[in-house]
Amino acid sequence: MKTLALSMIVLLASMLGIAQSENYEKAMMANIETMNQAGEAEQMMEVANKFERIANAEEDQWHPWYYAAYCAAVSTYMGVEKENIDQRLDQAQSFLDKAFKLENDNDELYVLQGFIHQARIQVNPDERGYPYSMKSNKAFNEAKQINPDNPRLYYLLGQNTLNTPEAFGGGKEPACKQFKEAAEKFAAHKSGSPLAPTWGKRMTKELLKMCEN
Repeated sequence: MKTLALSMIVLLASMLGIAQSENYEKAMMANIETMNQAGEAEQMMEVANKFERIANAEEDQWHPWYYAAYCAAVSTYMGVEKENIDQRLDQAQSFLDKAFKLENDNDELYVLQGFIHQARIQVNPDERGYPYSMKSNKAFNEAKQINPDNPRLYYLLGQNTLNTPEAFGGGKEPACKQFKEAAEKFAAHKSGSPLAPTWGKRMTKELLKMCEN
């Protein structure tokens, strides 16, 4: 009788765990869809806040912190006043740091770290261009050591190269090679998780059009 009762408890716990996992994934997918449709900075920050709430409820999951950080960083390219950019990026960094505590060997986190460093340049390109490009490249190199096939890595490396003076190895021609490599990586990339990042593919296609001219 005790064995039967114990088996029932284990079965119920297992079913509850499955239900919670399904609810988590549904909530994440709904937020990712909203994120992909957001066209304004405040809309993006609303989604970031939703991801933060999920992250606080799902303490062992890195994806919610990752997407909260991504949303906060992307919002700075959506008409945010320059004096507010660093504050948004500080928030993005805080979210990303929490993701790193859960996953310290994850290429997507290092790619996003590089993206956040790149976003800092907007505030003052003349003063920040070189130091933050170096910081972002360092993060990208970390990502490359973990997974050299991450397509977002080459897309963002191309962005760095495009905005680097030709005298220092930058410019359109070398950047276009990286954008082409990014497109190839995107075409070949397969993910086993529905929550895996997919951003960067559309912008890579747009940048390749520039390369054709």
